[in-house]
Amino acid sequence: MHKYYADHQRSKYKLNYFLKKLKVKPTHLPERRNKKGEIVRKTKTIFGLANTNDGHNLQHPSRVREFGAGPKDVEFWLDGGAEGQPASIPGAGSQEGGRVLNEPKIFYKDKRSASVRSGSWNMVNANFNTAGTLKNWSTLLLSMPGRRDAFDQAGLIAMLNKFRDALHKTGVVTNPPAPGRRLVLRDQDDPELDECFKLAAKPSDLLFIILPDTTPLYNRIKYYVLRVQAGARQEMVTDLSDMLKSRLQLWKTKGNHQSLPQNILLRKACTEMYPASDQKRGLPHFTIVIVGKRHHTRFYPTQEANADRTGNPKPGTIVDRVITEARNWDYFLQAHAALQGTARPGHYVVVLDEIFRARHAETLPPGFDNIADVLEDFTRSLCYVYGRTTKAVSLCTPAYYADIVCERARCYLSDVFDTPTQSVEPSLAGSHIGDVQIENKDVRIHDKLKNTMSYI
Repeated sequence: MHKYYADHQRSKYKLNYFLKKLKVKPTHLPERRNKKGEIVRKTKTIFGLANTNDGHNLQHPSRVREFGAGPKDVEFWLDGGAEGQPASIPGAGSQEGGRVLNEPKIFYKDKRSASVRSGSWNMVNANFNTAGTLKNWSTLLLSMPGRRDAFDQAGLIAMLNKFRDALHKTGVVTNPPAPGRRLVLRDQDDPELDECFKLAAKPSDLLFIILPDTTPLYNRIKYYVLRVQAGARQEMVTDLSDMLKSRLQLWKTKGNHQSLPQNILLRKACTEMYPASDQKRGLPHFTIVIVGKRHHTRFYPTQEANADRTGNPKPGTIVDRVITEARNWDYFLQAHAALQGTARPGHYVVVLDEIFRARHAETLPPGFDNIADVLEDFTRSLCYVYGRTTKAVSLCTPAYYADIVCERARCYLSDVFDTPTQSVEPSLAGSHIGDVQIENKDVRIHDKLKNTMSYI
């Protein structure tokens, strides 16, 4: 820059011409890393130097003292929002009447009920209805040069004892762990890790792996995929028929059901599993509901009594009038309590319903005025059966699980999906990206994980 000024007599206009549309990589910002641990720096484009005419067509234009002014000589209008209305709401918004659904009842073993408050509850003195048994399990402690181990030997034993105690309190029968292993890796690609996995996992139902910290080893350890789709950005899911048939077969075998379910969610492959006699009776029935959260609709309570501790509407807030589509069946549901920030409701659109209308055409359950209320309450209840937490989640659990599966798949295929360090363009989804071809044999599921929900 000093040489440039010397050659151009410190002319800001020539400097602006030189810098405009120049692409730079900022190095002063905190480093961001991809899942491989590689530093990713996004390229930014310089629009130009500050100009006294900047923002002249805005209601509150910025104040620029002179051409090429620095950050201390430029002032921007900041709208902090009025009381009770955050600045993120454009304009005045609109007032619509919402409802808050009653908290669902949650029961554990021996019909012990949990006290639900603000979309949350705990499992104190409660056992799972159907608890599992952990017979054979062990630990694998991974170490890397220059990184501190997560536990020493005494700390590891204490942590495992707490882990067993927590499982016992929920009704899970847990045997003592087998002697664990410790492996010192040369780097994250050390081939010795694969052989160690084979030896450590052979007699185990569960292998408890302790990492030194958050490292790219996680993706390698979690390598597990059910299917790979054939084609970048291809919307139709291949092998879906066979996958659905396998799920229906599990309904009968693992679920100990004598017959197939009357009500399910996907039609084409499922009907092939039903005998002709059931198909003549119109079985199976289908209800298709699409949920999305990538929208710009937000709700804010107008009275403090209707707000939770973060200022959001209370969990269970439903809006199904005025702002919804007049010709479609849709509704907004905020089932959860946001930990911070503004809660984003889910937008549910009913595409097809053969279950609720048929079942409740003549008689509605007690406490409901119409069929829409029945489906909305059912959707809200599904937000309370998420296996990872004792809180209501923002999406109904089946949709949430599907999202987790997709995110897990991205971890397993990080070599394909993660953006290389030198690239600033986002990677594309699919099984053939650039010169990389994904094969089903590369992502086969382990026999011990088949027919399980290990992804949660």
